[in-house]
Amino acid sequence: MAMATEDCEQRIVEDLFFEQDVDLLAISYKHGVLRSFLILARSLVFSPPSPASLRDAIVSGASVAVVFFPNEVQAASTAPAQVRIDHVLRIDLHSMALVREQLGWLGLYRETVRFVRLALASRGWRHIGRLTYPLLGWLLYRSFQGLLAGKSDVALITTNMQHPLSIGVVWAAVSMQQANDFYEHATTPRVVVRDRGYRNVFVNFEHTRHMLIQQGFDPGRVHVLQRIKASQAIADGRPIRKVGICINFFDSLKAIDDIASVLREHALEISYRVHDADPRLSRLRRLAARRNAGMSDARQSRIETFLGTVDLIVAGNSNVLADALMAGRPVVYYWSGRPDMFDYYGLVGYYHLPHACSKSSLQAVLAELNVDTRQC
Repeated sequence: MAMATEDCEQRIVEDLFFEQDVDLLAISYKHGVLRSFLILARSLVFSPPSPASLRDAIVSGASVAVVFFPNEVQAASTAPAQVRIDHVLRIDLHSMALVREQLGWLGLYRETVRFVRLALASRGWRHIGRLTYPLLGWLLYRSFQGLLAGKSDVALITTNMQHPLSIGVVWAAVSMQQANDFYEHATTPRVVVRDRGYRNVFVNFEHTRHMLIQQGFDPGRVHVLQRIKASQAIADGRPIRKVGICINFFDSLKAIDDIASVLREHALEISYRVHDADPRLSRLRRLAARRNAGMSDARQSRIETFLGTVDLIVAGNSNVLADALMAGRPVVYYWSGRPDMFDYYGLVGYYHLPHACSKSSLQAVLAELNVDTRQC
């Protein structure tokens, strides 16, 4: 029995490394041992006491969304009635006193030692600097096991399939035989899809449902919350004067500048929209100034506001494509990077979106959309 338990724990540990094992997502794990210690100390040792509401949310019969990032909080707080959420439990990655309080200092030490032993046994010492967030996911898994003990009919809802902390919460529910649902907070890329025993999967768009079923999910468990009409992908004949170039860290600076160059050849007004997690903001501001482009920062305004200011969106692997389609804005998908990242979210193939991979092919797409204002 002990061996079976350890085998199960080893599988959970491996799953907690899921995000950094996906090459496209592993960039945030490239830090050393010192930074790992500092992150863990801040999160677990020096964080202030957690509010009682965190622990009190987990009661018998409750449906609780466990979220970590601002966009997840926003999604869970405005979820449609189809996704039953009684409480939104926000856990700050930088202040996880809940773990310390639930496990106690001795339990925190024991579980840390246990996780490190299991992780290094399979991963080796080369991963010593990459244990931080998988370890926090493990500690959250153990903490939620304690929070769920003695409760019945609890449903835990998580909003992404990749982050170790969300994965830890899911495994806590599975191990304690409680329900767990997945609620898509944005758009789920193909590379992160994994069924961990979700009772229900709520997705925003039909293309995601189609993708999940292709990957083996039971169609009866996957529910679509919003609909996009394919016709919304096509320009409706209205004049196009201002174009939004939506940017995140997947987009190279060269690709961004190539797009701007082509649009400027058509005498179009352009504006950059920068993802709130993109670390290149200062460089992008300089690039925008050189191209005489407007600048919109997702840290300061909502995407719906930005979409109301442009006539067309050009974006790569960004959820903004779906936002634009929902808002009735025509879109062009531009991707000149790695071929295995083409159509990362599955939007292009499902909705037959206009797409380009170079300056010349972008010119051709714009011509097909009758975008030419050089004589205006």
